[in-house]
Amino acid sequence: MWKGDGTYQSGGNSNGARIEQNGNENKAFQDISNSQVKTTNWERMGAHIKQLGNYNFAQQEVFRSFGTHGSGGILIDQQGLENQARQYVIGGRSNVTEIFQTGNNNTYTGFQSSVADVLNLNWQFVPADEEYTQFQRGESSEVRLNITGNDNITAQYQEGIWGRSYNIANISIEGATNEAVQAQLGTYNEANIVVDGDSNKAGVQQVGDSNEAQILQTGNSNFGSIYSIGTGHSGIIIQTGGLNEALITQN
Repeated sequence: MWKGDGTYQSGGNSNGARIEQNGNENKAFQDISNSQVKTTNWERMGAHIKQLGNYNFAQQEVFRSFGTHGSGGILIDQQGLENQARQYVIGGRSNVTEIFQTGNNNTYTGFQSSVADVLNLNWQFVPADEEYTQFQRGESSEVRLNITGNDNITAQYQEGIWGRSYNIANISIEGATNEAVQAQLGTYNEANIVVDGDSNKAGVQQVGDSNEAQILQTGNSNFGSIYSIGTGHSGIIIQTGGLNEALITQN
């Protein structure tokens, strides 16, 4: 069993890292192979992990790329029991990569519905046979996850080309046993999933540039997904009530 482990490994200059764990048998790892890692919180320390509760797991890996230095806003904050979070960031000035989870048993593996195929893209930099809550490559990009509830499964992946990618992805959940996943491959894409309820399923996959997608679910047991390939697509799904199903495909 874990016993409040905390590990920090750094390569580079001007890094900051902080792990704070209150409770029993927590586990946290941070690996920073980058210089000048910053965050907008906690006295501008870099690669912040904070866990309150028992049996939590958190891991952050930050790597240099693009011939530049600096990754910003790398943060995991978990409050509750048995939550799991894992982030992998490659390069990127002006990036934000954040996870906030309040509740129990929230994780990033074990998708049971068809939204699981959203992550099946030709990723160039995602490590083989690894799974993450959030993966990000590119500069000037943002990926945020905010969960209040229990037993939710979420994942967000973004990968841009060399240099500035300007991708944005957000998942916000209030409820239980929801599944939400987003994948963006390209530049200037934006995706948002907002869920208020239980047992909802939502997925967004965008391949190309300058695409926008939004799924808003209020109620229980809804399903919605958006798939876009190409440039300049826009799609929105709004579901209120229960047992609704919606699919948007754009090529």
